[in-house]
Amino acid sequence: MRKTKILSLALILLGMTTAEIVFAGSRESYFILTAASNAESADYAYKSLDQFFNKELDSKYYQCGEKDTYPKELDFDKVFLKKMPAQLKKIDINHLEKPSESKKLRTLLRIYHDADAPQGFDIFITYKKIGERIEFTALGASDLSIKKAYSENSSPKAIAKPLCKIITETGFSDYIKP
Repeated sequence: MRKTKILSLALILLGMTTAEIVFAGSRESYFILTAASNAESADYAYKSLDQFFNKELDSKYYQCGEKDTYPKELDFDKVFLKKMPAQLKKIDINHLEKPSESKKLRTLLRIYHDADAPQGFDIFITYKKIGERIEFTALGASDLSIKKAYSENSSPKAIAKPLCKIITETGFSDYIKP
C-alpha cells in the first residue's frame, strides 16, 4: 500500500515537471535584422519587405511548409529594416561566405542588445537586386550555414516564398529565451 502511494506521488510529480518543460516558453516569433547590399537594392525592395514583415499580405503567404511543420505561420517579434547596429558597418555583408565575415556577423547577432532587441537577433537577411530578381542571403546566429533564395521580382507576393524558405530553414537562435 505504501509503495503504491509513493509510486503514485512520484508519477504525479514527474507529470507536473514534464508538463512544465513541454509548455514552458516555446517561441513563435523571430527577431530579424535585414540590410540591403547596396542603395539600389534598398530602393528596389524596401516597400515589399516592409509589407511582408508587417504582415500586410494575405495569411497564406506566411504559411511556410507542410501542414504540420512548426511554425505553421511565420510571426515576427521585431524586424529591423532601417535601424542598423553601428557594428554592422564593420562587416562586409556582401561577402558572408568568408568565414571571418560570417563569424563577425554571428557574434553581432548574439551580443547586440537594445530596447528593441533586448536579446539580440535570430537571423540576418541581406538582399541584393540582380536584374529584376532579388537574392536573399540569410545567416543565423546559431545555424552555421548560409542560406540563399531568390524571388522573380520585388513584389510582396514574389518575395514571400523565398523569405519563408530561408527563415524557416535558418530557424530560431538557441540563445534567445522565450
